[in-house]
Amino acid sequence: MPKATLISVVPFLINEHKPLFPGVFFIPGVKNVGDINVLVVDGDPIHYVYVNEHMGSLKMVAPVEDVCAAVVSDYIRSCICVDDEARPGFGWCDGEISVEMLKKEPLYTKIVLPLMQQQNRWFKNLVAMADDDWSKYHQHRAISDVQRHAAKSLGLDREWIINVPKPENFKTCPACNQTVSIGAVICSFCRCILNPEAAKKMSFAIPA
Repeated sequence: MPKATLISVVPFLINEHKPLFPGVFFIPGVKNVGDINVLVVDGDPIHYVYVNEHMGSLKMVAPVEDVCAAVVSDYIRSCICVDDEARPGFGWCDGEISVEMLKKEPLYTKIVLPLMQQQNRWFKNLVAMADDDWSKYHQHRAISDVQRHAAKSLGLDREWIINVPKPENFKTCPACNQTVSIGAVICSFCRCILNPEAAKKMSFAIPA
């Protein structure tokens, strides 16, 4: 059975959905610098393509390496301030690889270290954008929690780093730590289900 491993040093939840079975790719954010999280994808996910009323739908196989590449690419493209050298520390490799294996040489130098380096460059881009926005607007609401986290991770001291009190009609998503409406059923940032009972009544929600 073919396998591939998604590898993350990102401090935020990764929760990607694809029109496949299985199609949910959930990786918690790392808690500390240097931590690594992985998700092993087993087998080649499948999807169905409708042909016509006589033939119905045909089962198609999506190669596991193509799926992992798409998951990584789509997540990175959804983030701001990324470029070829600066991006979230999220990648993949062929085969099944454990966290313990990744912490040892030569895999750490070959895979993990480059992810951490490109993520640090991404954090610098986020901070640079925050600095520009702060100089223009001087308002805390112009700075995102992701940018504050980036500054803290780089050990930088910024006036805009302070935690801003949340309005009463907003709450913090327990998965990605972003601010969402108090009545939100699904987090608009990471798609975490915040209200399972309400989500079951909605056709777009994916059952747990």
